[in-house]
Amino acid sequence: MVPLRGGTWAEVKTVVIAEVLPSQPESTEQASRRTTNHSYFSRLADATMFADLASVEIARRGIESAEQVCAVQDGAEWLQGFVQSHRHDAIRILDFAHAAEYVGKIHEQAQQTGQRLPARWVSVLLHQLKYHGPVRMLEHLHWLSQRRDIPAITDALRYFGKRLPQMHYPQFQAQGWPIGSGMVESANKVVMQARLKRAGMHWEPSNVNPMLALRDALCNQRWAEVWHQQQQRQKEDRLARREQRSQQRRAQLEHALEEQVIHLLLLSVCPKIKAQSAPRKGRTEGQRRWGA
Repeated sequence: MVPLRGGTWAEVKTVVIAEVLPSQPESTEQASRRTTNHSYFSRLADATMFADLASVEIARRGIESAEQVCAVQDGAEWLQGFVQSHRHDAIRILDFAHAAEYVGKIHEQAQQTGQRLPARWVSVLLHQLKYHGPVRMLEHLHWLSQRRDIPAITDALRYFGKRLPQMHYPQFQAQGWPIGSGMVESANKVVMQARLKRAGMHWEPSNVNPMLALRDALCNQRWAEVWHQQQQRQKEDRLARREQRSQQRRAQLEHALEEQVIHLLLLSVCPKIKAQSAPRKGRTEGQRRWGA
């Protein structure tokens, strides 16, 4: 969220694109799913506009032609449309931290209402989810919902039920995919918060995206490239404006010349018309004939 003038806040959306390093048998679990070559795209925009604007960076990174793509996300509805529009066959993975957050809320709510759960209940349940999949965990939550009045269980079952295909973490890990969106959280800090959320800052909405574009260029290590492109674009815009002004002046001169030509033609025709229509002086032929 970025602070705006007037005391309001607005959501900055960010997508991070990276390459997943191939798994190595001798590597540790964490190292086997490392990502590299990150690039960022952040904008203050609604979901539809953000999907359109992000197309440039997505095309630049070759997402459409990649052999396999996975999308680690927090499960928001608009993200499903985002993935569908850019790579409908992407493997969709629910960020494990968001799944863990729903389990943690159940434990917190149980404590607040005086309903005790085993001390290691959360860690055991998350271990089951991470290494054995969601089936046993969901069975346990259904069983628990019939015996404990904890609204957070209903919320978790509803949330997980819509995203069940995205929670097969053992399969995803075996394939070498990351199951956490930590690099997106880091991107929000590096790209947006480090520059737009300093002490006392409140931004005009129209100034947010230009600054985010500069931050993207800097964090993507493309500053020189983007700066050169911007200078070239400005040069082309100046030439286009100069050509437009030249065409306007040319059109004005041509119009003025046409008016002068028409005026001269009228001046050359008007005396002849007046000479032909002028009345004859003296007596007419009839008057002379009849002695008038």
